[in-house]
Amino acid sequence: MRHLPNLLTCLRLALVLPVAWLLLRQQYPQALWLFLLAGLSDALDGLLARRFGWTSRLGAWLDPIADKLLLVISYVCLTLNGLVPVWLTAVLLLRDLVIVGGAGAFAIASVRSTSVRPGSASARPCCRSCWSWRCCWKPACCRAWARPTTCSCRWWRC
Repeated sequence: MRHLPNLLTCLRLALVLPVAWLLLRQQYPQALWLFLLAGLSDALDGLLARRFGWTSRLGAWLDPIADKLLLVISYVCLTLNGLVPVWLTAVLLLRDLVIVGGAGAFAIASVRSTSVRPGSASARPCCRSCWSWRCCWKPACCRAWARPTTCSCRWWRC
């Protein structure tokens, strides 16, 4: 049962091609039903993952990929059919590229910042009040450097 959210995400990925095929053949009612099924599977897998803690690293990657792929392919097919303007599809594609690029840059930066040699200057804890690493990832990071008597960590429960 733990892998049910991942199976639902795979179902959503498998629905991308049939939705695209139906849209290109201008069979919109059938495509809408498959799109609704994909949307329901997205809601259900999110609910199951949060409610029962059935999260996985694979699901964390596949779920947004499935969502973006279904949306982008649908927009492209509707644009090819002349129902959606090209500029709107271009804006959607650019937005998704910025989101994916930003997430990738953040992932690379977070890996680099956590892989430092012990004892190096960059390996020192962020907060001088509680000597915690975890506050480094919080929005109010390192207020303690400016005022060593107050630790921002108490607000973030680290």
